[in-house]
Amino acid sequence: MGNGLWKEQPSDTDIRYDPTASDNLLDQSPIWSSYANSFSSVNFTFIVDTNDASGGAFRPPELYNLTSGAGWPYERGVFVGFRMVEITESRLRDVQVYVYPPAPLEFCATNVPEGMTNVVGSNKADPTNTTAVCGINGNVAYSEVFGVSSYERNGQVNYFWSGMGPIYGGASGPLPPGFSSFAIPVGNDDTAASPSAVFTHTVFSIPGLGPVLTSSGTDSILKQGDDGGLVTGSFGTGTSASGFQVQYDTFIYQSGRLADQTSFVEQIQQAFETYNITAD
Repeated sequence: MGNGLWKEQPSDTDIRYDPTASDNLLDQSPIWSSYANSFSSVNFTFIVDTNDASGGAFRPPELYNLTSGAGWPYERGVFVGFRMVEITESRLRDVQVYVYPPAPLEFCATNVPEGMTNVVGSNKADPTNTTAVCGINGNVAYSEVFGVSSYERNGQVNYFWSGMGPIYGGASGPLPPGFSSFAIPVGNDDTAASPSAVFTHTVFSIPGLGPVLTSSGTDSILKQGDDGGLVTGSFGTGTSASGFQVQYDTFIYQSGRLADQTSFVEQIQQAFETYNITAD
């Protein structure tokens, strides 16, 4: 019989329609194997307003507003963090702990207006109930995000839930309307001979205004031996809402792989001691 009525099936050319294609992230991109069930320590540098003529400056501490919850009265330009990533089939969980050094003494010596404070505890309902002292004690924040592989089956992770706290950020739940965020591997594999990276992009839009905050980041994966690796990257943000001046910030980080969860916990405990983190 003739084949004049034969048509190419979508699954022949489009992996989205291939019934044999995997939804598992590790099957879609071997680059994710550099992250799966991993623990790492991170050194952060945050430079604000890099489009300024001076080239920007380290992000300064800010008094904490007891009404709005804005501000973070700790060293925010250079700090440390710890990251744990879990990948189970199509799902990804990313947990990060940020440890901030005490604020500089000159910041602590400035006047504190009513309704503000230069030190906070761990209870968001009563943030001034703490034994911590400005300039002596640091503080900690954590973030947690959940994502799932996309329908594109190209290794992309779409994030759908995030949380941050206990004071800094202090909100958890599904991503709000207008907020979208994803991560996608770039490159072919996770070997040193083939440079690879994970690109992230986040957009927050308001109806009638369009995007008011966009951010993007790149993890450049550099392997070091068979048992570990080094991940370096940069993270930039820009504000583009109508009526606001566009500002670009740069978030630079370097992370090294930790051996296991025990090392992960020990390193966090050591950072708590180094920066005098209080229990309250």
